[in-house]
Order: sequence, then C-alpha cells, then structure tokens
Amino acid sequence: MSVPSLDELDRLRVEADAARAVLEEVEARRRAAVLAAVRGGMSKRAAAAASGVTRQSIDRWRGVWRRTS
Repeated sequence: MSVPSLDELDRLRVEADAARAVLEEVEARRRAAVLAAVRGGMSKRAAAAASGVTRQSIDRWRGVWRRTS
C-alpha cells in the first residue's frame, strides 16, 4: 500500500464525519422509537432485545437508571 496523500487523508476525515453524523441521527431515531414502544406498553426486555440495546440503556434514556455497586 502506498503512502496516502494529504488530500486522501482529508477525504477520509470528511467521509468519517459524514458517517458519524448519519449514525448519530439513526441512534436518536432508535432511542425515540424504543422509548415510544416502552411508553406504549411494550416490555423493556422485548424492546431491548428487538433494538439491540440493554434494559439498562432504556432506563438511562428514560432518566431512571442509577449505577449500584
């Protein structure tokens, strides 16, 4: 592999920034959908399993999770 140019490095930075922005938007939509599902009566266990997060994440998003030692 050849040494990348500054232009190539900059292009990759811009590409990574764009991907990060898309990921943040998708994560926000997932969080909103999970919270709506739980508020609508779905169990945290089912919502967590279906969305690929933990029940603790759902509690944190709801503002009710606290770390215990």
